[in-house]
Amino acid sequence: MSTFPGLNEDCAALILDCLDTPSLLSISATSRAALLPARVRLVRDVRLLSDERALSFLHFVLAHALEPAVRSLYFSIWAFDMAAWAPLLAHVLPRADTLRRLEVVLGVREPRFFALLRGLSPALTHLHIYDLTARSSEALRGIRGLRLLSLSVEHESHEAMQTTMGVIKAVIADNADTLEDVAVAGPYMRGTAPLEVRFVPAERKCPRVTRLAIQRLGFDLAAVAHTFPNVERLERDCEAALPDDAESGTVWPKLGTLVAPARVVLPMVAQGNYKMLRCLVIPPSSSAPLRVEDTLNAIRNLRIEELSLSIPSVNLGDPSPDSDGSVLFLAQILGSAPHLRKLDLNIHDNSRETRKVDLATLIPNPHRLTKAHTRVLSQLTYVSLAWPSINTTLTDKSLQSFARPWFTLCPRLAGMHLYPSMLEFRWTRRWLYVADCSDSDSDSGVDLGDGDSYPRPRSIVTAHYRCNPKSKQASFDNERTAFAPNDHERGSTAWSAAVCKSYSSPGVELREGVKLTEFPI
Repeated sequence: MSTFPGLNEDCAALILDCLDTPSLLSISATSRAALLPARVRLVRDVRLLSDERALSFLHFVLAHALEPAVRSLYFSIWAFDMAAWAPLLAHVLPRADTLRRLEVVLGVREPRFFALLRGLSPALTHLHIYDLTARSSEALRGIRGLRLLSLSVEHESHEAMQTTMGVIKAVIADNADTLEDVAVAGPYMRGTAPLEVRFVPAERKCPRVTRLAIQRLGFDLAAVAHTFPNVERLERDCEAALPDDAESGTVWPKLGTLVAPARVVLPMVAQGNYKMLRCLVIPPSSSAPLRVEDTLNAIRNLRIEELSLSIPSVNLGDPSPDSDGSVLFLAQILGSAPHLRKLDLNIHDNSRETRKVDLATLIPNPHRLTKAHTRVLSQLTYVSLAWPSINTTLTDKSLQSFARPWFTLCPRLAGMHLYPSMLEFRWTRRWLYVADCSDSDSDSGVDLGDGDSYPRPRSIVTAHYRCNPKSKQASFDNERTAFAPNDHERGSTAWSAAVCKSYSSPGVELREGVKLTEFPI
């Protein structure tokens, strides 16, 4: 029986591959011919967010013998009640011979689970395990063929954690010829002094690894660079101690993306020659706040195209209307990063005192910018500004008055975000075809100095807002979240152009009934 009358199975498969989960559920309930192929696609790549969903999914897979169809399992469940569904997972894994990606948080230990992991090789190429213990980690020995490995260590005794780190070292060595992405994290101990747990990499080189993340662990920079000589992306957390040899001049010649606190970035950049570095993300750090002037001086000799900075508001001076409407430090940033394409500024408070600014002070003033600054603005494609408190009643008019100058001065600007407190505003630009513009709509362009100008095509800018309980100021950004915010952030409201409920916090007010309208540029 054909899945879709009149279509061959190849065409039917292409159609089914394009359907979302509700559509697959609907077609499996209405078409006997499509029942099996729809079920197969329902279990291929699954993200489970609760114990109830995990139970339901695993029962479904076992009841219909769908284990061979499972390709990716992501258990995003930070809970302590795995006891109900972990045994079911242990029954599914032996027959999941095409499983390529597994991500799981281990709150309760299921002994069979670890013993089964070795049997998933060589199909399993992506393995994420959180809260790994010394006892459970031993079962990872012997796994081969991994391309991505992400492991975090549970808080145990110092001796037990060092044992776990030894197993991680062995697993990396066993997969040295295939690994491309490695992430290792120490125990997370909020509010307590971290134990000195060290990451000692294997002596065997991992030539394919281009992405490396080391969190909450001490390490020797030279040893890590020896094991992973071709790293192109390095991520380092904020609160861990500096590498023992941070100022040794050790470099990764191919490093293009660096996500790390300023106290790691500054000595690395000062001593190393990072000609390929294009993306720099410096997240907030409570123990070592960013030193703006030192940071900008450090990046002056780099060709940074994407820059994300988290700046304590105490370092910004006293913003006022006398600042000629210029964005604070904008001129310094543009002068230090003349090749900039994407900019993310996250202003945060380290004290109980909330610093308020007028929205107008966050607008670039073309009369105060040099030709060199204007040229950099003409290259920007994305801008994000986060401020804990804006001393302005947010209306459609005030928000347009803020966004319009940015899109006017930045002819390539495609997207912009503004984060006042727990509100989030998004502007996206849509360029119009030439046929959509009349002669009267033409524009002479943006003056770039030296007689040059960038012809500005006509465009429409659309605005939306949402409430997001995960405030930008409290987040740890990497290059993905800094320059491409998650449109489906858990707990946030849906994007909307109409404000259906008033929002008020110290210094920020958005009233019900405001409708954000699009505007031409």
